[in-house]
Amino acid sequence: MGKARNIAGFWVAVSLCAAQAQAAQLELKDSLNRSSGWIADYDASAVAITVDSLTFDGSQPKVLTLSITQTLGPASPGENPSLSITFLQDTSDDAKTASRIVLVGQSVTNDTATTLGEYRWQFFYSATAKFNKTASAWNTAPLTAQTWGGLSGDLADSLTASGGTIPDDSDAMPDFTPSGSLVIDVNMVPVYSDFGLKQMASPVPEPATTVALLCGGIVVWVRRRR
Repeated sequence: MGKARNIAGFWVAVSLCAAQAQAAQLELKDSLNRSSGWIADYDASAVAITVDSLTFDGSQPKVLTLSITQTLGPASPGENPSLSITFLQDTSDDAKTASRIVLVGQSVTNDTATTLGEYRWQFFYSATAKFNKTASAWNTAPLTAQTWGGLSGDLADSLTASGGTIPDDSDAMPDFTPSGSLVIDVNMVPVYSDFGLKQMASPVPEPATTVALLCGGIVVWVRRRR
């Protein structure tokens, strides 16, 4: 039997996100107009995607290589700045779909009006996509510490970069452009293998917030001592 996509919750979430952004879809093809089997759904006002290459095993697409440029804008009250890209499998034939997606370049502009202290890549909607830690070599400078989340063997659900700051009002951050690559492996299970990649940034707490958190921690400690 052919593949079946569970549309209900997936497309409701996509529609809600798209309603607040400039939604765009890009069929991910190489310069020879050969399809990778994937479509990217994203906010075109904040994200630009370039297909760098597409490799084949015979007639079957295997590795899709991308570069991404993003601008993080101010977040809604109580939320952290974030951007999402949804990858939609464009065919029910797994043999016509690249099972590895490699990010070889990413530049980020900080337009959040805050200084950022953490950046996180996290999959959503699907458990079919994982980061391949061993195959990846991802430079996250000026954030120097990397933490892989949900790690099982070589595969991880998320990557968090911390240990530094990304200044406010940066036109671009070339130091944050990765060297190497961030490798995504997709498990081509017998359903459409759609998945989402969310990228979130955490602002550095303002001094007043830091003091409030510290005082709160002291109060809790004193109460526990009584």
